[in-house]
Amino acid sequence: MTHGLINCGRRVANIGFAIVWFGIPVTMYNGLGIGLALLGAFLYMKAKQMSVPSRATPSARTAASKAQ
Repeated sequence: MTHGLINCGRRVANIGFAIVWFGIPVTMYNGLGIGLALLGAFLYMKAKQMSVPSRATPSARTAASKAQ
């Protein structure tokens, strides 16, 4: 997880806490913004996972080294 993703989640959590603690009414635009922030963080995480090549399991590496 990157610092930017954690920072985005922290901001959304801070806003959510302030809404609950201070009883701030949430407009449709506020909810849309929070939803977009969460969706963006989720999509970033998924894209990052897809771009990293999968690692071979230890048993596959052992079998490959024995074959040589």
